[in-house]
Amino acid sequence: MKREKPDIHVNIDQLILEGYKPWERYEFADGMQAELGRLFSGEGVSRRGRLLAGRPVVQAGEIHGGRLEGPRAMGVQTARAVYSRFR
Repeated sequence: MKREKPDIHVNIDQLILEGYKPWERYEFADGMQAELGRLFSGEGVSRRGRLLAGRPVVQAGEIHGGRLEGPRAMGVQTARAVYSRFR
């Protein structure tokens, strides 16, 4: 299936990070932003994903990971969960 590469703007209104220190949110955000950029620019968006793009809320579900993975790795994992909804 052909994937288009439209301009995409992601707005995350709420993200609950349990078990992380407040300053670790920046590492988490950096990992998530970098991975979302890589996935959306490299893989594009499917037709189904374009339909989801117009919705006010897209659920990625719960992401479970070990605390030892670190905030950046969890940001990457979360980005992959979000992107999976657009494939």
